[in-house]
Amino acid sequence: MKWFLFCLTTAALWAAALAVYGVPGGLPYCALLSLLLCVSVGDVISLRIPDRINFAGAAMGLGYVLLIPQLMGTADRVSGVGLAVGGGLAGAALLFLPGNLGIPWAPRIGLGDVKFMLLVGVFLGVPGVMFSIVAAIVAFLFVASLAVLAGRGRRIWPLGPFLASAAAAWVFCAPAANTLLAQIIAR
Repeated sequence: MKWFLFCLTTAALWAAALAVYGVPGGLPYCALLSLLLCVSVGDVISLRIPDRINFAGAAMGLGYVLLIPQLMGTADRVSGVGLAVGGGLAGAALLFLPGNLGIPWAPRIGLGDVKFMLLVGVFLGVPGVMFSIVAAIVAFLFVASLAVLAGRGRRIWPLGPFLASAAAAWVFCAPAANTLLAQIIAR
């Protein structure tokens, strides 16, 4: 039953991505959404995000950007790869710094989470990675606060599912956000 639900969730995410972006534009997002789902389930089960998923996913993202540089908002392949690499490095740095410099409010951020944001940044660029990190930390702190209030505050909560959910939200909200931003700028 678990695998049926996993496959059903994957199919629903793919259908939604293809409905929003069409073919071939939605195919990279289908791949990303599959990776997000795998990371979420794996992190909940084992509290680990494997490097082979992170690095293979980042390489896949770079390949997609080479094929479809419009993913990064440019028609130039070299600029697209530069923006993807910049997004990946920004994502990794934004999680590495608070997670590993002893900032007390930072949730438990492991190196798997840091490398996962490299993957997300390659697919979504700097705006997507910034949204994902902020939204994930806000959601994490909200859920952790509810857990404390319910008397279950000592449980270890993996950050990966929160990061993956926020990245998935960006995948589906980015077109509307970009349209709204363009309308605001045009005024």
